[in-house]
Amino acid sequence: MINKGKVISLKSVKNINFFSKNKHLLLICCVFLIGVFSSILLYKSFSLPWQVAFNRLYLLRGKLSFLKSYALSFGLSATVIAVIFIFGTSMMGQGIIPCINYLIGYFMGSVSAYLYTTYSLKGVAFNLLLIIPSGFIFILLSFFAAKAAMEYSINLSKLATKKAPVPGGIIQFKNYARLFLILIIISAVSSIIETLIIKLFLGFFNFY
Repeated sequence: MINKGKVISLKSVKNINFFSKNKHLLLICCVFLIGVFSSILLYKSFSLPWQVAFNRLYLLRGKLSFLKSYALSFGLSATVIAVIFIFGTSMMGQGIIPCINYLIGYFMGSVSAYLYTTYSLKGVAFNLLLIIPSGFIFILLSFFAAKAAMEYSINLSKLATKKAPVPGGIIQFKNYARLFLILIIISAVSSIIETLIIKLFLGFFNFY
């Protein structure tokens, strides 16, 4: 029979390994959630910018052609991913990248808070149907981009300062760039889905 103590010990080791391997991703998730919660707490003090953001990013897109609406959606998501990529190639990136995820959480939370407080159930429905599906994909992409960029930035710092050996050698730049290219391609596909959803369902909502 297997000793229960050994089973518990093995589970503890697995949990420790999991948190160790994904500590940067967990940090990014926590920072994002802090951004969401802080936006809800501070919403009443900064409500006007989010009304403008909502009008420009969603309502006005109903008047644009499919290609222009898609270009706006993809342009925004690709820009965020590209900014994370650039900071990942700097030793300062490990400190700046979590701030970017905080701002993403703050933005998403503020727009949702604006919808809930201003349009009540209509705002809830709009958020569930149009914002959350596409936003969820974008958030996941930003998480994985930030994780890769932080690890690359940390490896650069270790190599430059020589305080610790880099396990397995520093991540090759071409592999790092290839990952971000894949993320941008996924973003391009998700932007098509987002644009289709907006074109199909935006007409059911009247916010004017």
